[in-house]
Amino acid sequence: MLKKRMVVPPYSLVRLPCKLDAPMPSDYVVESLGTLKVLMPRTVMAANRDPLVCFINVEETFATLRKNTLIATACEVFSYLEGSQEPDVSYSNSGLNVSAVSENLLGEMKTSCSQLPTPETDGKSKTSLPEHLKGLYESSITCLNEEQSQKMYACLSEYQDVFAQNDFDLETFTGIDHKIDIGDAKPIKQRMRRTPACFVNEEEVHLRKC
Repeated sequence: MLKKRMVVPPYSLVRLPCKLDAPMPSDYVVESLGTLKVLMPRTVMAANRDPLVCFINVEETFATLRKNTLIATACEVFSYLEGSQEPDVSYSNSGLNVSAVSENLLGEMKTSCSQLPTPETDGKSKTSLPEHLKGLYESSITCLNEEQSQKMYACLSEYQDVFAQNDFDLETFTGIDHKIDIGDAKPIKQRMRRTPACFVNEEEVHLRKC
């Protein structure tokens, strides 16, 4: 059961560490209930290990998973094999519910998101966010609805060149040319200034990057 609302971007895969109601003494199968807006592959996990589920969004729109949504059920492998190919996933005692999403000290879900190959539309592929903007996007949509998340994604995709990829990606601005009238004043010379002691280490770090 989800402890927090989650938004899966278009054509993306999200991995989510979870917890079981009780530990499984043997290998077990984690299977989706089939009621989610995203795809979730059936997985086999080793005994006494917490499951890692995957949500795959193959649509062009954002998929929102609501809080307190039941994710999947888990049952031991031998019980799964003895049953039919489509085991009962109702709320019975035959299996354990996958619940209690793993959370870190800040209360944020530990998720990882990777971009899936995007199918071509009208001869052009959908623009994906570069790596340095994914963190900004994920932190910005926590309080947004699906429509607002789509607008945020489109805005970051369109203006991605505005954001610097690193400390040395600031470049220079040449859109304005101007001159400073100094009259008859002659250039002056000044002695080189020493770097303040508090900035020496920071200066060395930047010099190494160059």
